[in-house]
Amino acid sequence: MTLLEYTGASRSAPGLPRDSRQLSAVLCGSFRRSPALLRKCFDELGSRFLLLSPRSVDFVDLNEEFVRLPHELTDPVHVIEALHLSALKSADFIWLHAPDGYVGPSAAMEIGQARALGVPVFTIEPPSDPVMASSVVVVAAMTEICPALLTKFGTPGLGLERLQRYYKTVAERRGWSNESARDTLLLLTEELGELARSIRKLEGLSRHQPDAETQIGQELADIQLYLVHLANGLGLDLARAVTDKDQVNAERFDRTRVA
Repeated sequence: MTLLEYTGASRSAPGLPRDSRQLSAVLCGSFRRSPALLRKCFDELGSRFLLLSPRSVDFVDLNEEFVRLPHELTDPVHVIEALHLSALKSADFIWLHAPDGYVGPSAAMEIGQARALGVPVFTIEPPSDPVMASSVVVVAAMTEICPALLTKFGTPGLGLERLQRYYKTVAERRGWSNESARDTLLLLTEELGELARSIRKLEGLSRHQPDAETQIGQELADIQLYLVHLANGLGLDLARAVTDKDQVNAERFDRTRVA
């Protein structure tokens, strides 16, 4: 089962045209508590945004610790949760259903996942746990959520933080940690040339085109790794740089659009 099949996200949210400007959301929280409020959150999210997960809130086993929808009754828990987390990774934001401030273990894990990825979490009622409360943004209403708010509280560069730290360890282990910024930049430039040749093959501008798509993926991976290696050599926090630059770009775009 694919993510689109699981969530029904291939369809536009009710009443909204599907285009690149439509924000996407995932609903997280305690699905066994306050079903009326959960239904209200689900309906409003679906009417305003592209709701990636869950597909519905018509759960059939509210007395169980882990609730399921009718089409999930025979699915293992880890499969259901993996699909929900996959939707979370694709979402612009998370809406947290935390009635009376309660956040269960599964929802706590999902908040942690969202925070690690830099996906902002919004709610009307903050979690009673202070650690959880520090990881979410309280809004007065769902209508406050807009691109500007996502830019303010989102940290898209966080996904690079783990990769940069990992590659620093790898470079030390493999004897590359003493390479200068100049050396790394020259290697990066070579990889850009390799990428250009692979794209040329894919576009039919070369007589030889074996596995062009595979080569492009490998060349892009090399470029990504050299970028984090260069950032490590310069002592730069690439994750923070990406987040900061995205905010600059967003402000510049807003000014241009208004003008």
